[in-house]
Amino acid sequence: MNRLLFICTAAILLLASSIQEASAQRTSQGEVFVGMAPYVSGYTIPSGGLGIEAGQYLLHSLWKVELRAVDWNQKVAGETDETAAVEGGEEVEVVEESAPVYFDHVLWNLSGNWMYRLLASYDRRFNLYVGAGAFVGLNKYEVFHKLPEEMPGEFPDEEFVYGAEPRIDIEFFPFRRAAIVLGLQSPLTLSSSLKTDQWHVSASLGVRINL
Repeated sequence: MNRLLFICTAAILLLASSIQEASAQRTSQGEVFVGMAPYVSGYTIPSGGLGIEAGQYLLHSLWKVELRAVDWNQKVAGETDETAAVEGGEEVEVVEESAPVYFDHVLWNLSGNWMYRLLASYDRRFNLYVGAGAFVGLNKYEVFHKLPEEMPGEFPDEEFVYGAEPRIDIEFFPFRRAAIVLGLQSPLTLSSSLKTDQWHVSASLGVRINL
């Protein structure tokens, strides 16, 4: 009798423990989340923007859609002028370079992403995701910083762009339903007139709320 009671008590405690552990997991299958993250890039001069996301956790992964607007700053090298000067009876070549000129373009895009959970702690307080997504968007040139009239740009006022974006996300839950997400992205942008826009690296640091 005592043995049966002990077995039943142990089974009840084990079941209660498993239920508590399951409820303590931060990323349950089917759970919906929303988030927001500032983006920065140093591929030319410091640039940045903001992304707003919504998605859902799956069994071993997640999917999300994101609306992002980023103002990329560009630098155009100044013109170089070579002249000759006489110094001490010898002709010396003098190189003069004008100050660099800056302009910008704003990228609005909508993306869909799938991320696989590569590593996770037992309670999923910490998660490492790897994955990729595809995006479509619009480049709008010279929004806040315009080129001088004597330096016309070799690109239109705006153009349609699309591409793919591999990324890595580190997700940490300091609270039950709120996470800090650190991301590293390397988007490949097609149909852009800027070579620097085709492939670069950016980073993000944002928050994610499980609903």
